[in-house]
Amino acid sequence: MAANQEKLTDGRGADGIPLESSYAKMAPAPNSILAVYSTYVTCFMIPGIVGGLVAALYVKEPTVLAKIGKIVENDLGPLYLSFIVLVYCGLFINANLGYYRRATRINLPDQQCYRVYGQKETPYVLMETAGDIGKFNRAQRAVASLAEQLPVILVVVVSVAFVFPWTCASVFTLFSIEKVFGAYGYTEETEKRSGMLSYVLVGTMNGLCLVIGILATFKTTV
Repeated sequence: MAANQEKLTDGRGADGIPLESSYAKMAPAPNSILAVYSTYVTCFMIPGIVGGLVAALYVKEPTVLAKIGKIVENDLGPLYLSFIVLVYCGLFINANLGYYRRATRINLPDQQCYRVYGQKETPYVLMETAGDIGKFNRAQRAVASLAEQLPVILVVVVSVAFVFPWTCASVFTLFSIEKVFGAYGYTEETEKRSGMLSYVLVGTMNGLCLVIGILATFKTTV
């Protein structure tokens, strides 16, 4: 019991809050979390942007050009671009969360911080991180995290798949498999959750969506 209590309070203050933010290495204060997130999201789109431009403007793949032509005919180019706007709006929202997560040192997997009212100087209530209960909490967060990400991802995947079906199917399959490994890793410890690969795969689909939107909106391929 004493060993479990020691593990639970390790690296935490008397109020239960971690002594160091998980952003200490990636974006220590006063560095802009928005700038860091923006850089990552934009860089992750590069493979999709390059691949899309090569297929449409260099190789001039007939099937790709024909399908982009269909998007042009139906004036859907701006809709594709609006999906990228949604991606960046999500980035701003998450950067806002990250700013206060860093300021308060409420690290993952915690999503809220509670306090018992009616008593003086009670510690904050956060997730249990040790033992099987800690693993349960992190496993649950892996499920919730996927559910939170899927709506935007699926909108982009379905849209991009019209033009690049095999590429999109392959990338989305890899993403799905990586999320399984990430969920099991997250269950063991927070640092083993889904990493850069899943972000690169999602970014690739976002990049393809951006290319389709630009080409269709400005009729570059016509």
